[in-house]
Amino acid sequence: MNKIAFSVPTYNEENNISIFLDSILNNFDHSKIIICVVDDQSFDETVKIVKKYKDRYDFINIIERIKKSNRTQVYSAYHAGLNFFKNYEDVGVYCQIDSDNMVDIKSIKKSIKILLEDKNIDVVKLSKYHNDSQIDRKFIRKFYSYVYSFICKIFYKSDIKDFSTGIRFYNFKAYKFLINKEKKFASPIGLLDDLLLLIDNKFKIIEVPFILTDREHGQSFISVKESFLCLIELFKCIIINKFFRR
Repeated sequence: MNKIAFSVPTYNEENNISIFLDSILNNFDHSKIIICVVDDQSFDETVKIVKKYKDRYDFINIIERIKKSNRTQVYSAYHAGLNFFKNYEDVGVYCQIDSDNMVDIKSIKKSIKILLEDKNIDVVKLSKYHNDSQIDRKFIRKFYSYVYSFICKIFYKSDIKDFSTGIRFYNFKAYKFLINKEKKFASPIGLLDDLLLLIDNKFKIIEVPFILTDREHGQSFISVKESFLCLIELFKCIIINKFFRR
């Protein structure tokens, strides 16, 4: 099992998706990658661009979904992509990653390399609070992330420092566990729910540093309004996992 599967949500990413796909294509052996783009009814040229890549590369796939909510569907999009890989038996690393090019490719490659080489590690996640991370983001986003993680650390005594970053890499065991679990949330707080489930079930998780910059094109999946809504849902998620879920 040595293939690398990428689940990639998109929504109006016409200015980013080509850069992202080219970055993956230029840095990985084409015979060892599978890409599933999950688009939530973009009204720009995103789907058209992805389909051009799909016509050229048979390992690039696209799922077109209907946008059912005014809120971001990025969490369910990640899982739609991950579920797509169920029929592939030769995958060694499952990646959930955004197409906005805010994360450096070196950190992506490093995370994948760790999982391929160390069979004792189940999950690699990027951490904004690693000493070697370089984070260049707007103050409000930094503040939200800090508060989010601070609250989580009050309730969860874990080595995890960053509870908010959703870009993660799973081995087969962690992948199988997550896709078979009931999804309690449709919003991005589902990313926290996944992480708490992995912590509670004693999966080996490590955090790695990365370089994070604000996007140059388009709007983020997570608006300021969405961030505050997730902050409210955060407490519900913690209560469910801490006191009710077994």
